[in-house]
Amino acid sequence: MAKRKKKKRVNEMSALNELTWPGGLNSATTPSTFFERQLAMIGQKVRIYTETRQKRHVVTIVEGLDPKVIDFKSLTSELKRLCAAGGTYKKYKDKLVIILQGDHVEKVRRYLIENLGIPGENIETI
Repeated sequence: MAKRKKKKRVNEMSALNELTWPGGLNSATTPSTFFERQLAMIGQKVRIYTETRQKRHVVTIVEGLDPKVIDFKSLTSELKRLCAAGGTYKKYKDKLVIILQGDHVEKVRRYLIENLGIPGENIETI
């Protein structure tokens, strides 16, 4: 007989954070109220640009997001799902960035404005 896999228990507070704040939260370092989180997001200066890697491979790089406010792992997965592309987050040129395969500048910009509440004037696209 095959063994059943145990389901993971979800902490109610972390589930609440996931529902109330797009991109997830790192509860140890995040601002305590939704209003404080919104203010933190408004003050961020984000750069979205493409870079050509080996031969003709194009990647989209998102930098300038604050790791204290945003959970990079869940935001990266959401952007990968939105763009239907591979990607990762890592330290690149001494900054924590999200790297997506392909040219997805406009999709990422629209997502950051609509879902995370970052003002369009704070997002620089190159």
